[in-house]
Amino acid sequence: MKPSPEIPAISAAFVKVFEEAGLPPGVFNLLLAPGTEVARALVSHPEVRVLSFTGSTVTGRAIAESAAGETETVPRNGRKNAIIVLG
Repeated sequence: MKPSPEIPAISAAFVKVFEEAGLPPGVFNLLLAPGTEVARALVSHPEVRVLSFTGSTVTGRAIAESAAGETETVPRNGRKNAIIVLG
């Protein structure tokens, strides 16, 4: 998870819930880093298999093009506060 640098505390709390639930280390990771260079590195990394992201249509296109054929992308463009909760 690479959240906006404007919300690091809530992101860290969200990851802690998964850790406390027993999710093994390395399955869900938090990366607190600003800038598009970090995002580009994530998109192009060969071990990243799936990307889910929220952002503008422009951002979605850029991510899909960068990941072309190598990584499955799940865009949620134009939406806010997307989250999946399993009970």
